[in-house]
Amino acid sequence: MGPALRATARQGAVLLLFLALALLATRPLARDLRGQMPVGPDPLIDLWTLHWLTGHALEPAQLFHGNVFHPFSHAALHSDLSLGTAVLVLPLRPFVSDPVALYNAGLLLALAFGGWAFCRLVEALTGRLSAGLLSGVLAAFGSHQLYHVYHLNLLSVGWLALLLLGLHRLAERPGPGPALLAGVSFALSALSSGYYAVAGVLLALAFAAARARRLLAGRALAWSAAAALLAAVLVWPYARAFLALREESGLRRPVGMSVSMAFRPAHDLGSRAFAYSGLLGARGERLFPGLLALALAGAALARRRPEAGFYAGATALLLLVSLGPRLELGERSLALPYGLLFRLGPLDSMRHPYTFAAVGTFTLAVLAGLGWAGLRLSDRRGAGAAVVALAVLETLGPPVRVRAVPPGLPAAY
Repeated sequence: MGPALRATARQGAVLLLFLALALLATRPLARDLRGQMPVGPDPLIDLWTLHWLTGHALEPAQLFHGNVFHPFSHAALHSDLSLGTAVLVLPLRPFVSDPVALYNAGLLLALAFGGWAFCRLVEALTGRLSAGLLSGVLAAFGSHQLYHVYHLNLLSVGWLALLLLGLHRLAERPGPGPALLAGVSFALSALSSGYYAVAGVLLALAFAAARARRLLAGRALAWSAAAALLAAVLVWPYARAFLALREESGLRRPVGMSVSMAFRPAHDLGSRAFAYSGLLGARGERLFPGLLALALAGAALARRRPEAGFYAGATALLLLVSLGPRLELGERSLALPYGLLFRLGPLDSMRHPYTFAAVGTFTLAVLAGLGWAGLRLSDRRGAGAAVVALAVLETLGPPVRVRAVPPGLPAAY
């Protein structure tokens, strides 16, 4: 077996591992992929969206329209597209005609792909598979992610990891491959969730500021511009359709919604994981990242690991934005960066800043992987498997709530 084939087989094994973890995290969903699905209204609209997108992938003119929400046009844009997940399940569409089974497969693949992508990013940064597996578990299967397992768009996190990988490669060895990876990954993040679009821009700007010398060099600058142009071209059809829908339906949200749904540590640092729910409570947005992530992130900073400064800064930036438009300090009100974002045209349709704190847990997971790779303990035999198993135990929570459904699209559609 040649080196390329061995590498492919290795990545396939990693993806299968994360798929197994996705089955564990979403139990008992795998018992019947055609006859049950997660409870709630969001899985129903996500089911329809995924079925519509994969069924019209070769009809660009129809992609954003649909047979719901009459009389409004651009029906698919009334909810986040989750196009990053639709791309993952598209190869299954010729073989899986049942929309319920297709949706459930998309949920599992989104989780597994997110774990694999963060693993790929951190392994590339550290050269350690165990560090990558650790970060993949912490990012894709964290408390907040599985609390929102009923929101398919928020599970499409793998493209953010590949965006970061593309940015690192643009800085290190600029060329068409890294530009393609960064541009496509940003577009699929943006076309999955508007919050991930904003987070992707913030991460790219923070990376550009941290790597200004390298990225302003001739070759790197040219390929970075090419990546940005590619991302803009891919996102433009969606942006144009969304702006048209925004004017047609008057989609605006009052800033008060963002105030009430901002990240509040005292309220939101609960957890759904068995390891912490008894102590912290399963309340708020379940955004406690776990002691393992915090300790290893601290180790990365203490040991001044390569890239630790950037990921710590990115985490801090995302947490700052997640606090909402203003911070109340006694009788004083402090304006925060989210308020500036909210004033930018279509971004006034945002309503839950806490999602940026969730993205902050992803960058913290990367920081934890960097910290693990810098410990002497990580060199010991069996230590890597042990720390990954500990991460799985730390993130393990209660079963997903499911309900029985008949095969096919629900009668409402």
